[in-house]
Formats: sequence, C-alpha cells, structure tokens
Amino acid sequence: MYHIAICDDETASLHAMHELIDRYVKENKIVAKCSLYTNEVLLLEDIGNGFQYDVYFLDIEMKEIQGTDLARKIREISEEAIVIFITFHMQYVLESFELEIFRYIPKDCLKELLPKALQAVFQKLELQTDRFFYISNAKRTQKIALKEIIYIYKNNKNSVFVLREGEIKVREPLCEVYKNLSEEDFIQTDRCYIVNLRYIYKVDTVKHKIFLHHQIELDIPKNRIQEIKNTLVLFWGNRI
Repeated sequence: MYHIAICDDETASLHAMHELIDRYVKENKIVAKCSLYTNEVLLLEDIGNGFQYDVYFLDIEMKEIQGTDLARKIREISEEAIVIFITFHMQYVLESFELEIFRYIPKDCLKELLPKALQAVFQKLELQTDRFFYISNAKRTQKIALKEIIYIYKNNKNSVFVLREGEIKVREPLCEVYKNLSEEDFIQTDRCYIVNLRYIYKVDTVKHKIFLHHQIELDIPKNRIQEIKNTLVLFWGNRI
C-alpha cells in the first residue's frame, strides 16, 4: 500500500485533489491511502512523530508554514519521498530547486496535469519498492515491501511481521527470515526481534530499550546495545 499526504489550507482545493487522486488509483487498481491535512502544523507534527508518507502533495503558500519549509523537513527524514507542489505561484520553482521537488502543478491545471503526474509518481514508486520479502508456501504466495515492515518477532515456530498496516504471520523461523532480508536495512537485536533500522529513533542505554516510530518500544540485551548503536549511526549517516 502507498501512503499519500495531501496538505492544503483551502478546503475546496484539498478535496478536489483528493477526488482526482482517489479516482486515478481506483481506475488503475492501485492500493493507496490518502491522509488529508487542512493544517500544515498538524502534518509537521505527524512527521515529527514518525508518520512517513510515500508521496506529499503540498500547497506552497499556507498560513503558518510555507510548503517549502515542510518539504525541507521531509527531506531531512526521507530522501526517497516524492514531493509535489500545488500552487498558483510558479515563481517558487527556482527558489525550491535544492529540495528535489518531483513536480510543480498549477492549481488551475489540476484536472489536466495531475493524472499525468500520478502516472509518473507510481512508476517511480514501483522502482523504489522493487525490494520485497517473498512468502511462498503451499497456502499462499505473497510479497511484502521491505519499507512496510516495522519489526518482526518470534512467535513459537512462526515469525510475525508488524507492518505499517497490520500484521502477517509466516511459518518460518526468525533466523531464516533474517537471512532473506537486507542487512543494510534490518538488524536482529536478539533471538526474538528483527527491526527495520529506518523506524528506530532512539536507543536507551539505561533502560536497555529501543524506541520505534508508531509508539513501539522493544527490550534489547545489554551486551547488544553498542553494536545496535554503531549500526544505527552508520545507517543514519548513509541515508540522511
């Protein structure tokens, strides 16, 4: 599933964008979820609390925080996120060049240009999400985008994938699951947990815990703390 944020303090414009995007994904059988924001401060707070979207549609001129400042904050967290500016004022194109904006769409051309932008967006997302964990057994064949996995925990002989949306139980030992995951993105913190590094935001060396976005905290062995910290610092250095 793709996660899309739409932020515009003009309600009519916000719902017009949502309607066009919703129609496009339904017609093209794309699984996507839109979150609507009429207040840019709320979006900034959600971003700060760990909510990450694949695509952001931002109005440039808003009451409290400019779209360019929102985009700058998004870039601090994710280099991969796709940001599209919707505006009446195209003079911002040069000013925001360093933010790597994917498209600039004039508000009075939404119906004509938004579907074309969406086609390019989902083509790019397909390339970005080309990395999956594959489940294949007698009962089902399924693929899970690695970026959707927050962490995985051991449940008897099963491994349970905790995703951004729900959970999936797999009849496979945790050690075997780890062998099929990218070591650049995941770390096995102990015998019970595999964690996606992109969701860790804090390591508590006193309480022996790691804190993940989506209000998740996990215990970690004292003797693994330094290794986890070193791996996380390296990951942040490469990605941010």
